Amino acid sequence: MKKLDPRCISGTQQMAMTNRGHLIPCCYMDTIKCMKSEYMQKLLKVSKVSEHNSIKDIVLSDEWLEFCENLKKDIAPEQCFKTCGTKEVRAE
Repeated sequence: MKKLDPRCISGTQQMAMTNRGHLIPCCYMDTIKCMKSEYMQKLLKVSKVSEHNSIKDIVLSDEWLEFCENLKKDIAPEQCFKTCGTKEVRAE
């Protein structure tokens, strides 16, 4: 089973803003495939910067908090595993 070491949570990777005005966890997620994923579609619905008073409002939304909790449980879009995945762990 693959594990994650999410750089967006540890603070070693900055968030990004797409050219469409959405805040995303990192620039590596701004791919067509990733942006179409169920995980990202949920985040994008609440991540349009122009629709909020602050970035804090976005990252403290239920959707973003759920995304972060899922990362801690190794539940994430495929791109997260490509960017922040660790070696596979074998079940014994």
